[in-house]
Amino acid sequence: MREARKRAHYTQEALAHVIGSYKNHVSWLERGIHTPNEATRKKIESVLGDVDWFETSRMVLQQGSMFRAEKLFGKLMSVVLGMPEDEKRQFSEIVRKYFNISGVHVKRIKNQTRSHVR
Repeated sequence: MREARKRAHYTQEALAHVIGSYKNHVSWLERGIHTPNEATRKKIESVLGDVDWFETSRMVLQQGSMFRAEKLFGKLMSVVLGMPEDEKRQFSEIVRKYFNISGVHVKRIKNQTRSHVR
């Protein structure tokens, strides 16, 4: 989202004003601390155009939230497994980019994740 905002030449404060929100909320959305609801996503996309909601500059997990992170990851993988192959490859590229690991393939993750989906 941050990249889309910068491409559109908006500050966090200006974007917040246009969508009827607060600068802190825009910051939290960009950092993955909050997830926008459908109405907020639509407002942001109407201003910024295409926004890659999977990519954030970083994901912040509060201490003690690994259970939540694992549960979220399981839900994410169930979505990814239903994607066409080209989108799965794109997802693998995003994982490698943000976790700095090579050789990550959705098919390899698939068997490990199914047991973690709650």
